[in-house]
Amino acid sequence: MESSSACKKSTQDLTDADFIDSSAASRNASPIEAESSPSTPSKRQHPRRSAKWTITVRTTQGQQLKGKTVNASKEGMMVSLPVNLKLGSKAFIEANVLYRGTQFSLQGVTTVKHSSISGSLFNIGFQFTVATDVTTRFLARYASKTI
Repeated sequence: MESSSACKKSTQDLTDADFIDSSAASRNASPIEAESSPSTPSKRQHPRRSAKWTITVRTTQGQQLKGKTVNASKEGMMVSLPVNLKLGSKAFIEANVLYRGTQFSLQGVTTVKHSSISGSLFNIGFQFTVATDVTTRFLARYASKTI
């Protein structure tokens, strides 16, 4: 049985409420562990898999940023961006991923759960709070290496 904290909606069904933190959701959300070292996989809630996809990130402040994924998991992804984002902030992520000859349109509302510096870029850990069905299914299968 699979469980996921991400709601499944089409992008047409997203509303402003999807970008607003609710205190109940914050209290019940499980924290993402620090991305400190690949030698501590037992602390991870979900397996990660390397990925190099071009991502568009739209912040609630109106910024539109381009980045590259570092890795992806069932419920989120780490993206390298030229700017840092505040922990807890919301962002809309979208990417068109070509994987084994099939195009996947990944979209969803995320919360910033992690931030670290990597050279001249920032590695930002995003956790989906709302995602399309395609996004949820693709990330679960991709991260678990079933596709």
